[in-house]
Amino acid sequence: MPNHGILDLSNGIVKKVAVAATKTVFDAIDTLSDGVLNACPYCRAADGICIDRDIVYELNSPLVCVFDRYFAPENSGVPAVIIIHGGGFSSGDKKHRRALAHFLASEGYGAFCVNFSLMGECEFPQPLKELVKAVNHIGDNAELYGIDPNKIYVTGDSSGAYYAAMLGAFMCGKGLADVVGEKLRYGISGLILNCGIYDLDTALKNKVGFITGGIMNGFFKDEYSGRCMPTDFIDGGFPPTFLVYSERDVFCRGQGEALIKKLNCCGVYNECYKARHAYSNHCFCLFWRGEDAHAANELMRSFVKRLSGGKINVR
Repeated sequence: MPNHGILDLSNGIVKKVAVAATKTVFDAIDTLSDGVLNACPYCRAADGICIDRDIVYELNSPLVCVFDRYFAPENSGVPAVIIIHGGGFSSGDKKHRRALAHFLASEGYGAFCVNFSLMGECEFPQPLKELVKAVNHIGDNAELYGIDPNKIYVTGDSSGAYYAAMLGAFMCGKGLADVVGEKLRYGISGLILNCGIYDLDTALKNKVGFITGGIMNGFFKDEYSGRCMPTDFIDGGFPPTFLVYSERDVFCRGQGEALIKKLNCCGVYNECYKARHAYSNHCFCLFWRGEDAHAANELMRSFVKRLSGGKINVR
């Protein structure tokens, strides 16, 4: 991918250092934040939510391609919500989103926290190809998992929101399946996007040192330039979307605004929540506490309920 004035990673050693540094930063964020991320005030032990862990969705990668399923045993034929963790493309794990999965399951959805390959182990589009396989596996086994294959929603945060938006872009008519080399067999009915990266030009203007260089030049290969971001593919077929963002986002500043502009230009139904307070930064609603987190999560809750209940006229 053209350097665009960011960190030159043409040297293999420099590239490896930048990728490793990016991973270190996001590993530390997840480790230090895990307790707060999973202290959801909505979750109660009495909810009776069951968990099936480490279900393999791709037999060729049984140690990587796994998900945890959160569900209420009495439910059947419920909407599915697939949860894609963030971590700067290089880090993260499904275990750090267990409270979100528990919350969604307690709301009456089948929740699926997915793991996939990370930067440093692979390059684009390998993780996206795996996530398509995860959606297809869940849809193929809808009866087993007690979900409605016609109501599959995807949520993600940070780089996970990127992947969620890319899955949504399979609903558009611009050939993403040919780029990725994998066909999505089930529709994505709606998206919940939390402080993600969606537009390359905006990302390159928001330079965050080695992180921008490590991701943009260490993960996306030159051959995919202009074909690796959601905004490259979005048209009127993109799913209805709920978007959370902060104008002060240290990692993804300007991304929410860029995506909203694109969705509005294409006539895609969307709702959003913009952080009101200076302390609400990257992925603030995952921390559950505070006015912004509470408001964003209540609106997200309402959006999914109305969408799955046919209360939103998306066309």
